[in-house]
Amino acid sequence: MEEPDHLNFDSLSSELELDLAYPTEISDLLPILHKAYPNNNPTGKNGKRPSPTQSETLRSIMQGYYSEGMSDWKAINERIRQEHGSEYTFGSRSSFFRATKAFGLGTARKSTLSNQDIMHAMQEEMDQDITNVIGIRAMKHRLTLQGFLIPRDKIYHAMKEYNPNGIASRLPRSRKMVRSPIISIGPNEQWSIDGHDKLASYGVGIYGIRDVYSGRLLSLQAMPSNRRSDDVHCIFINTVVKVGGFPLQLASDRGSEIGEVIASQIAFRSNTYSSISIEDIFPYKLLKSTRNITIERSWRNVRENVVDQVKVSLNSAYASGMIKDGDPVHQTLLNWLVPHVVQNALDEYLQIFNSYPVRYQKDKVNPSGASRNEIYFHPQRWGGKECLQGFPDMSLITDFQGQVEEKAQLVWVSPEVHEICFDIVQKAGLSYPPMKWHTAWELFQAVEPQARAPLQRLWLET
Repeated sequence: MEEPDHLNFDSLSSELELDLAYPTEISDLLPILHKAYPNNNPTGKNGKRPSPTQSETLRSIMQGYYSEGMSDWKAINERIRQEHGSEYTFGSRSSFFRATKAFGLGTARKSTLSNQDIMHAMQEEMDQDITNVIGIRAMKHRLTLQGFLIPRDKIYHAMKEYNPNGIASRLPRSRKMVRSPIISIGPNEQWSIDGHDKLASYGVGIYGIRDVYSGRLLSLQAMPSNRRSDDVHCIFINTVVKVGGFPLQLASDRGSEIGEVIASQIAFRSNTYSSISIEDIFPYKLLKSTRNITIERSWRNVRENVVDQVKVSLNSAYASGMIKDGDPVHQTLLNWLVPHVVQNALDEYLQIFNSYPVRYQKDKVNPSGASRNEIYFHPQRWGGKECLQGFPDMSLITDFQGQVEEKAQLVWVSPEVHEICFDIVQKAGLSYPPMKWHTAWELFQAVEPQARAPLQRLWLET
């Protein structure tokens, strides 16, 4: 193999021609470079933007931000730029703090106040805090608004020394609720009502009504939402019809859903239906949730015996792939099936709860040592008095019940959806509604393939 000939640079350079248009002198080259790369600093002064003049206007501006508790120079500088313009902004951190030093503003770490001034200001604030509600951060902010920039640890030690009880009263779990015994003269003197939201994310709300004297659950109802006033009103009226009367008083929290319930309770008590005047016993009592304890105490057992079981069953169905999240047909079938299973579980729990013997408690004012049903139906054995307020004619309340039910929305699916699904169940020879989970899943698997097309057509038509 032959080696390549060596390059002859002498012959190559003789063939190149110089570009006569390209400048060869530095004096000719500089104007071209200046044009290509313009000078952004023609004056030759390097550095950041000059700081503003230390005027009374600037002092007033900075004093205002310091009185709000601001001390970060970047945050203050940005506020100055937005609210007062760039002419008052600082070019650097050092120029900012030179201005604060000149204006005598100081910071929390470098306070210009004496310890005597600090203690005097804090004592005035603490003397006005009669109920010990002002905490350390609130105290720091109050003092800052007065122009006192004080470190947090100084405030803490001063408050601890000057008012140790105030510090102790604000510690976590220091404010224990004072418990008092529940006292009632007999069944139906007071009903405690409330909603339970632990299944709300699954499209099911629960509402309960419980007698205070006996602890008996009068109603435990599944519903699409326990936040609608008309729906809660319907549950209350249905309970009144079932029991055959209404209580002397209702106890509830301050939720907006009880408006219609309270209106009916006042109407019942205001008419001649009640033998006791409103002046003697008011028709209702609005409490904090932590004070509405008769019904609130029920929710733990409801959660453990019903709600948690529902969650496990539904989550298992999703995890197995039988139910696909986001599928409208699957969600519709769940709404058609699940509420019946939940309501059956609530009914079974209510029966067990009311018939379960309550252990004897010697310190309890209300009766114990018997089932809630016994205490409710036979109060005379414990010296109780029946307080149920009846109607002269039950047809009056049953007619009203029909009007209330028309306004309520206690079903999860439309009549058209129910008709489509129920026809499939009937043709398959299956039973509806389901009472247990295995029955609900059997119906789901039988109905889903045949219901998909007609349900989709129904939604397109509507």
